[in-house]
Amino acid sequence: MYCEQFFRDGTVDWSEDKRLVFPSLAHWHGLRTFKTQIARRFGVSSPEFVLLANRSAQLVRLAARLMFRKCRNVLTTDLNWPSWQNIVCDEAVRCGQRLTNSQITPLVFSDQASADDVNERLAQAFTENGCDGVFLPAVTNLGVRLDTSSLLAKLKANGGLRFAMIDSAQSFCHIASPAPLPFADFTIAGCHKWLRGSLPLGLGICGRSIVAEQFRDMLASTPSLFGIDDPLLRFSEQIEHQAVDRYSETVNVTPLFSGNAAIVATDSGEAIVAKQACKRTANAELIRKSVPTRLWQPVETDTSMNSGIVLLQSKSHNIVRSEPNVVRSKFLEKRVAISAYKGGLVRLSAPESIDCQMIESLQDALVSVA
Repeated sequence: MYCEQFFRDGTVDWSEDKRLVFPSLAHWHGLRTFKTQIARRFGVSSPEFVLLANRSAQLVRLAARLMFRKCRNVLTTDLNWPSWQNIVCDEAVRCGQRLTNSQITPLVFSDQASADDVNERLAQAFTENGCDGVFLPAVTNLGVRLDTSSLLAKLKANGGLRFAMIDSAQSFCHIASPAPLPFADFTIAGCHKWLRGSLPLGLGICGRSIVAEQFRDMLASTPSLFGIDDPLLRFSEQIEHQAVDRYSETVNVTPLFSGNAAIVATDSGEAIVAKQACKRTANAELIRKSVPTRLWQPVETDTSMNSGIVLLQSKSHNIVRSEPNVVRSKFLEKRVAISAYKGGLVRLSAPESIDCQMIESLQDALVSVA
């Protein structure tokens, strides 16, 4: 209740004595500065284009409602993150609009099509189904990197694209361009994945000033009208615009500080991220070559769609039949963190540096779990 100025302006005006008492807050210079740093990473011109929330899902729902105000038929894919895809599907039904779900999984994994081939399929689906919006991932949860920039540029040039929403949860601080500027109307990401901000903090990036204005108009409406309310989203907007509700609910603000600390500590300039991405891609190839292929089969894609994420398919019937959480636990017992999916599919994210001992530990884990 009594910390509005601190949240708004940070420690800039603190005395030296006070900074010594709270040294861990030395880099907190207020909400606007934090948003400015995020805006710079996404290549947008103003911190006003940035929204912060406790839950990314709430940003997805708000963005979907805005998208379906403008669009009658939105193109998605079967490689979209299922939870967010379900939200967009719900909003399409609620608004009486349509989704066109392009099945590109066989094209990517079985045919090992290039990024250009996939874009051709998506552009064809967009035109043939009369779509006027898209909801696509920049990098899928399975590590497939889509060339969304080229696709959106083509759709925009043809005049049929009215709104583009991009899932950048797996691309922010992972690949050099986290959003396909200048064609994305709204981008969703978070601080706890590749930025390593520890605590979940949802990021919403508006691609244009009119989109930012429309979002804030929605937020200014009664929460019950939209069935959506994110405490941190409302609190951060109120703090920045000096209109704090005296009777608002208690808000978990700690993700602001962990996210800010991570972005201050991480040089996420485009050249740096591109260099790191090249290292991950090279290390991912090293991991693929070291996999015991009698037990695991690397799932290959065309090099134009690689992202430094490795997929492995188990050849063990026991693993194929096991629940994903059981498989993940077995790897954790061997001190290897993976994401597990049904059917014996696992995902590993290649680190920026790797050595022989790490490779040997991974090989041991793969053999032991299988």
